[in-house]
Amino acid sequence: MSNSPIGIITYNFGFKMSATRYLNKSFNAELSLTFSKIEKLGNINLDSSVSLFAIDLNGNYKLNALFGSTGFFEPYVLLGAGYTSQKSTNAGYPFNSTVSLNSGLGAKFWISDNFGVRLQSSLKYFFTNKTNLSY
Repeated sequence: MSNSPIGIITYNFGFKMSATRYLNKSFNAELSLTFSKIEKLGNINLDSSVSLFAIDLNGNYKLNALFGSTGFFEPYVLLGAGYTSQKSTNAGYPFNSTVSLNSGLGAKFWISDNFGVRLQSSLKYFFTNKTNLSY
């Protein structure tokens, strides 16, 4: 997210696909692929848009296992790892490819037994030679 000169907030957008595997009543495993163009990474403003690719494997712990069933609402926490790569000659970009530690919170809203909508916020903590970054 970045601010424009006239005070309008802008966001980095991309495309994400994921597949989730049920492990047991408390845990799911999720494999996701992300393709994106970004203009800002953490607090670093990039000179131009950068193509970004990420693959992540996360475990989701369903909080309903602690609190009991909440009907159609299923909150969860996630923890996992990933690999991120970018194609840029931008000198301000801190890495070409690196691994990440992922964490976050989310919720699934079940519309039927097999279809739901997910809202999720996550943090990717990057490990690089130059600096530790997160977004």
